[in-house]
Parts: sequence; C-alpha cells; structure tokens
Amino acid sequence: MKDIALAVGVTRAAVSLALKNHPSISEARRKEIHEAAERLGYQANAMATALAHHRHHSRVHPVRAALALINAYKDPAQLHAQASYEDCWRGATTAAEKFGYRLEEFSVSEKQPLKGLERIFLARNIRGIILAPLPPEETGVNWGAFAWNKFSVVRG
Repeated sequence: MKDIALAVGVTRAAVSLALKNHPSISEARRKEIHEAAERLGYQANAMATALAHHRHHSRVHPVRAALALINAYKDPAQLHAQASYEDCWRGATTAAEKFGYRLEEFSVSEKQPLKGLERIFLARNIRGIILAPLPPEETGVNWGAFAWNKFSVVRG
C-alpha cells in the first residue's frame, strides 16, 4: 500500500479506502489507485484482511473498566481459604466480565490504608466496589476515613 500511495501521491489511508471502494474516495481517484495497484502487482494480505474483519465485526468487547473488591483480612489468603468465598469470587468475576469489567482485589492493611485505596481507585477511575465479607476479628481499619459517597458499593 505504501508503494501505491507513493506512486499515486496519496496517503496509505486513501489507498486502503480506495481498495475497499469506499465512497469517501472519488470514483476517478479509486480507479487511479486500482490501476496503480494492478500495475505494481498488489495483492491483499488475506490474514490481515481476516483479522481486520474480525476486529471490526466481533461481538466480544474488550474490558474497559475495573471494579474493586476490598479484602480486609489481615492475611488476605484467609478469605480465599473459605470454600464459599471462592465460589463467590468466581461468580463475581464472571458477571463483571460479562458486562465489560474486570474484578481486581485490593487488600486493606496498615501498609495500605483505606484512604490510600481511595486515592488509587479515583486515579484509576474505579467507581464500583465490592466489600468482601469482613473478618470476625477487629482489623483496625478506619472505615469512616473513606469517601463512600464517591463510589457505588455492594457489601458481600
């Protein structure tokens, strides 16, 4: 396409559109580009064409946003050790992906206080939070320090 663009004096984008017979390229220019392509022996790359077609027509949409899951256990692995929690995690992850989200777990601790997580969430444009089941013992988390009104929150 680069060689065709140089030969005709147009951009590669114009060549691409002309080879697809796009109406934004005049009929005369399309004819000129098609003739140059034939003269230069241009052949479309079948794999690239198939990939482009798939990307433009695929019903699978990439993940565009994240949801946060806050784990308040002092040892985050203790929450995952609960069999019922693992089922909930898998279900929540599947549901999030179905709607174009990815679910990320964040542990709150003395090293990573809740206020710090708030800054991370806002910086990463995470506005949905799942609050995982809380541990039976006191964790020392200052729940009042978090700006809950800036987020949509579900408590597990």
